[in-house]
This record gives sequence, structure tokens and C-alpha cells, in this order.
Amino acid sequence: GHVPPGNKVGSNNFCPQHLKDLEDLTRDFADIIEVQLYGDHSNDEFRMIWDKNEDGNAEAVSAVLVSAGVTPRKHCNPSWRLFEVSDDHEVVDFTQYFLRLADTDIKL
Repeated sequence: GHVPPGNKVGSNNFCPQHLKDLEDLTRDFADIIEVQLYGDHSNDEFRMIWDKNEDGNAEAVSAVLVSAGVTPRKHCNPSWRLFEVSDDHEVVDFTQYFLRLADTDIKL
């Protein structure tokens, strides 16, 4: 995906109803969804989509991996990920690459 869920909820990105719909779909298909991948964000981060279990306690139902963009923006270093996928299409691992701009001769 492009804009990760939970990012800038409002009229310019995810409206609250669309975010709720995505979270509901994720919960409904949690046994099928391996991982959610998003990019072009200023920060490299992960997020979780939660549900309540039978005891009323929060439990994670899906991981959301958000990769920083390849274009440097403000204080962010360009970055990208290379995913390793098994023959049956499961995400096995990933390698994170980034360029630390402070270590270059690029004027910021």
C-alpha cells in the first residue's frame, strides 16, 4: 500500500470510516493476511492492528510494516527493503537498506 493505516486520519488521507473498514477487513481475514506492507512514509516503523480476545484483552491481529521513502525528506534518510519470500509466498525475512545522509558529502 501507499498511505499506511492510522496515518493522518482525516479528510486528506484515511477518513475515519475507511480506517474502520480496513481494520474490520483485517480482523475478518487475519488468518489469511501474512503481513501488510506500506511505503513512501517519512519514518521507518511498524504498526499493529488490534482486536479484543474472549477475555476482553487486546491482541494483535496483523503487523503493518511501513518503510521510509527513497526520497530524502526533511531529516529522513532514504531507505528501502528487500523481502525474502518462500516458494509458497510467505514472507520469511527482509533486509533493510538505507543511506545515512550525514555520512555523505551531500549538503543538507
